[in-house]
Amino acid sequence: MEKAKILIVEDEAIIAMEVESQLQGLGYEVTSIVDTGVKAIKKAEEDKPDIILMDIRIKGEMDGIGAAEVIRNRFGIPVIFSTAYLDEERIERAKITMPFGYVLKPIQERDLKVTIEMALYVSKVDAERRKADQKLNEQLDFLDSIVEQSGFAMWISDSKGIMIKSNKKLRETLNLTNEQLIGKYNIFSDKNLSKDQLKAVAEVYEQKMTQKLELYWEGAKVNNVEFEDPIDTWVEVYLFPIIDNFGNLKNVVCQWIDISCLKQTANELSTRENKYHALFENSPYGVFLVDNNAKYIEVNDAACEMTGYSKEELLCLSIPEISSPDEEIQKQDIKPFLDIKNTGKGEGIIHLVHKDGSLFKAKLKGVKIDSNTVVDICEKLKE
Repeated sequence: MEKAKILIVEDEAIIAMEVESQLQGLGYEVTSIVDTGVKAIKKAEEDKPDIILMDIRIKGEMDGIGAAEVIRNRFGIPVIFSTAYLDEERIERAKITMPFGYVLKPIQERDLKVTIEMALYVSKVDAERRKADQKLNEQLDFLDSIVEQSGFAMWISDSKGIMIKSNKKLRETLNLTNEQLIGKYNIFSDKNLSKDQLKAVAEVYEQKMTQKLELYWEGAKVNNVEFEDPIDTWVEVYLFPIIDNFGNLKNVVCQWIDISCLKQTANELSTRENKYHALFENSPYGVFLVDNNAKYIEVNDAACEMTGYSKEELLCLSIPEISSPDEEIQKQDIKPFLDIKNTGKGEGIIHLVHKDGSLFKAKLKGVKIDSNTVVDICEKLKE
């Protein structure tokens, strides 16, 4: 295992030699011994030690606290202070430099080892944290540019739900400025969210779960910021938690998609579907939906009444099973089905067998709905 490198800053030569001997006996490498703050800064840059053992009261215009502050700002090297005593004023000054520990003179070997090992550990964890934060900040900068240029309305909140970034599309959509949005807590008021949706939002921040919300946005105001032109619309909101390397929630990215057109289209389709379903069910003619294997996949009540079968029974049958068994008649009946298959539509007179075994004629008109489905409309002919 590589030895930890330590720079000693001590202006009393005998004490410096004793500390050097202690450190070497504990298995550390002493890179240099210096006696002033200026020399300490120079050696810190040259030697790049892992730890600096700094006497607070050293000769020269710059004491150990001043040197430690310069070293921390320039190189980020952890410093352990050594001193015979500390007065209140020096303690307050020393705090500013964020030291990694203190040892009191005369320095005891056991205290020295514990303090150094703790400082090395804290320094390692701190370095890993700073590295992780730097990487995360780089990712956030990249994400920030993506968010700003996105064609969707987006924003970023902190771990408490406070908006820290809004993109151009969101500002245009809400007709609000960046100043009106930044610093606000969750742009959705409670009236926009159901209890389940409020719970889903809470899960994003408490359990770090990605969530999707669909809600009707009543755009009268955002956190008491009035709209000039209120917007009422259906939106989908996606919330994506960003987790740092230590498993902590760092930010939440929110994406807003206007789905009003989709909702309108869905409503129109639903209306049409209901309309055609009513026509299908209430038609006085027998209506049969048939797949490529000539099996019935849907029939109306008139078709059941015409054939004598229940809907459940017909859906277990196919065209040949209720057609005339006579081969000559079958040849005549097959023509409209071939026309439908080849041209998309066909018509003619066909012969069907009632459930009671009686044969009857029906006038058929059929069209192909898609590659898998044909609809046949049949009118039973009087004898």
